[in-house]
Amino acid sequence: MIKNYPPISLGTAFFKELDYSLFISNALEAGYTHLDLAARYLNEKKIGKALKDNNVDRNSLIITEKIWPCDYKENRFFKAYDEMLNRVGLTYFDIVLLHKPVKDYLGAYQRLISLREKGLVKHIGVSNFSKKQIEEIYQKFNEYPEINQIETNIYYYDLETIEYCKEKGIVVEGYSPILNKKSREEKVILDLAKKYQKDATQIILRFIYQLGITPVVKSSSLKHLKSNNDIWNFIISEEDMNLIKGLRKKDFRPLKKLLDFFGDRMNFHPEKEKI
Repeated sequence: MIKNYPPISLGTAFFKELDYSLFISNALEAGYTHLDLAARYLNEKKIGKALKDNNVDRNSLIITEKIWPCDYKENRFFKAYDEMLNRVGLTYFDIVLLHKPVKDYLGAYQRLISLREKGLVKHIGVSNFSKKQIEEIYQKFNEYPEINQIETNIYYYDLETIEYCKEKGIVVEGYSPILNKKSREEKVILDLAKKYQKDATQIILRFIYQLGITPVVKSSSLKHLKSNNDIWNFIISEEDMNLIKGLRKKDFRPLKKLLDFFGDRMNFHPEKEKI
């Protein structure tokens, strides 16, 4: 288990024009210490330049990177890792995850282990992996991933995988916690926001945190960044937690279409493709 893991992470999946230097400046001012990157986001060079522009002390940040399946093969994996480091302008990543459980993910995990053994990364893990797939990793390598980053919002969270990960000491991160405007307008959420004198987003993020999950938030606004990181001075009661749990929808994955879309585009190259 990773000690002193940050209770909140800041995502960087911005598929739009953005002042990245200002984004990093705002993130630092709002107190974030963990950045979540991915080759698939196609913005590593911009993130790297923004870190340099802000004279960020490398030791002050935990930086996660995610490898896309097109680079899982042995003849691409290690070169792809070097390319990611070069794009961000770093000499190492703190955490590296496999982005999706497709293709030869067991072979790719073996190569993650090699990176760690060579001292090129501190911690390794996975993203979008189920209990079954994590168990396959354990059976083959006699170790569990240190992190599993999965879809988590008030409508969908994989309880089986979450409880399994917690039992095995695996950090669970939840991406897309604030799914959409509708989730912030649920009556239960608005009523609790009034009760706890917080806004709707803070209620949702606190709920996810109390499930034992590290939320991966996303915003470039200083106001929202500060607000999202201001959820530590209250506790949602068990009764109210159960009210929010009542919003969960059986057999409903809001982001499945998006994941399927990306799943059909495994062979993109981050240096060439534009979104």
